[in-house]
Amino acid sequence: MDVLLTFTGFHDPYFKGLVDQEEQPGPILSLLSTRSFDHIFLFGTPITQRVTADTKDAIKKIHHGSEVHVLEINLADSTNYQEIFRGLRAHLHRIIEDFSSARFFVAVASGTPHMHACWVLLTTSGEIPARILHVRPPHFVTKQHPLVTEVDLSSREFPTVRFQDVSISALRERRSDIPKLALCILDRLNGSLRRPKRLSVDALSRLQSHNWAGNVRDLENVIERSFRLCRNDVLDADDLLITEPVTYADSLDALPEPYEGFALDEFLGSARKQMILRALEAANGNQSRAVRMLGITPQAVHKFLQSRPKA
Repeated sequence: MDVLLTFTGFHDPYFKGLVDQEEQPGPILSLLSTRSFDHIFLFGTPITQRVTADTKDAIKKIHHGSEVHVLEINLADSTNYQEIFRGLRAHLHRIIEDFSSARFFVAVASGTPHMHACWVLLTTSGEIPARILHVRPPHFVTKQHPLVTEVDLSSREFPTVRFQDVSISALRERRSDIPKLALCILDRLNGSLRRPKRLSVDALSRLQSHNWAGNVRDLENVIERSFRLCRNDVLDADDLLITEPVTYADSLDALPEPYEGFALDEFLGSARKQMILRALEAANGNQSRAVRMLGITPQAVHKFLQSRPKA
């Protein structure tokens, strides 16, 4: 008998793709497309009640052989390790006793990173006799890296793992990796949102063509900063706050060379948008301070913000 234990998250039971609007199975349904379980325990919280109920209904429609159980953990803060441990332990001991002869599996794709960490700690300590199931985001699945990977953290391999210095080339030398890395970063940021944000094709193209001086941390910083300030569901190319150190005396040296088909109004509009976004970020969202930094009227900033859809 196989038993699955998992939290639910806002990507369950289905979610919309990060680049387009196509609906895709969430982590739990993706896992169940490759593995079957006799019993599935869905751990929900007050803010995921609807998600948990929808996930249960979706599983029952597709996987008739699985019995689905919903367990509520009354978490006021889904990032509080102590509360997560207490909530899990309130249910786990009874589950293990009731299914003493079962094989237990834990999915670490849904829920917050703090929930994932608690699962891993409970498993490695032996408190849960389970194996970890790692569900890859769809854009990372290849022939060599399947959708679901089973990890036995009680294996002798893990205590003998040793870390060593690794030389990582600059991101600009690994341009083909940038779209996958960007989507992975966005996927993590979306973990706590009811309405996940996506990157447009143009935004991904701009990230890939940018001449990155550093590594993945620089890419992550750009996406996180842009993510916080963008009110749209889709981050477009000119929503990305990509800045470079100023290495020239005259700021006009940075202007692009005109060419046939160049759209001056479009360029000026994008430049204005970028400057207002950067000023708001530097001012920590204080509009009055941003106005003083830019030398424009308060009405101009207010009009700019009002023209942007709210997420």
